[in-house]
Parts: sequence; C-alpha cells; structure tokens
Amino acid sequence: MAEELPDNEAAWRRATVSAGAALFKDDGIFRPDQEWALEVTDEARKPIYFIQITAWQAE
Repeated sequence: MAEELPDNEAAWRRATVSAGAALFKDDGIFRPDQEWALEVTDEARKPIYFIQITAWQAE
C-alpha cells in the first residue's frame, strides 16, 4: 500500500500505527516461528524504516 506523507516523522508514526493494527486484527493467527515485516520507503523507493516482528517459542 503506497501512501505519501509529508515527512519521515509522519511516515514513522503511520508505520507504527499500521504495524500495531496489523497485529491486533490478526486474531491469534500470528504464531511462533513466524515473521512479519513492514518497510517504509521514500519517494525514490529507498528504504528509510523497517519494522520486523519475529515470534519464537522459548524452550
């Protein structure tokens, strides 16, 4: 999903809100040994932020 935002701070805020919403609406589908990631890029598609969530089960 592409969305233009005014600056990097706005992009970071939107990314963290989107990441939280994605996990909360997941309804328990996200399981151990899975990863979820969101990449934020600038207008030239150069990465500026990367949010990665990894789940694992401790032994």
